[in-house]
Amino acid sequence: MSKSIKNVNINGEALYLGLKDYAFANRLTLAEVSNSIGRCGTYINNLRNYDHISEPMFNMICKSFGLSTDKYLVKPEPPKPVEKPEVKPETGTQHYLAPFLKSGYDVTLRVENDRVFMAVYLDGKMQQRASSWIKKDTQNRDLGIFQAISYAAHIMYKYAEQAVLEGK
Repeated sequence: MSKSIKNVNINGEALYLGLKDYAFANRLTLAEVSNSIGRCGTYINNLRNYDHISEPMFNMICKSFGLSTDKYLVKPEPPKPVEKPEVKPETGTQHYLAPFLKSGYDVTLRVENDRVFMAVYLDGKMQQRASSWIKKDTQNRDLGIFQAISYAAHIMYKYAEQAVLEGK
């Protein structure tokens, strides 16, 4: 059974400066401070690039050099709620988006509540389009969406293949 070591988020630059002040006050080099905690000579210099370290190492550094833990910990910001844009139903039958690129190939994809609409453009002109229903009985909605995208792409391939066979 293995135990995972908890990491803490730190302000690496502030911790580096705190240890630098300690070293200066005690007439030590940063390499000597690093070696005193069993690390390589560049460990303290590298701290400024860290945004997290193991909790036991952080506690040992703070206790060994008399640093306040609160000053160097970074409290994670709570995630901001994501606002969903209001979806307005379109009028008419136009479900396919305009191409982004005006030259070369471009693919547009639109997912509505229960359907996927996909179109392929070449130089801004629609070459193929297809739509597919999203299965509602799948365990995972994402899986159903990916399956519908795959099916729409397959249908476009079949349309293109048929056009080649007919000589269009």
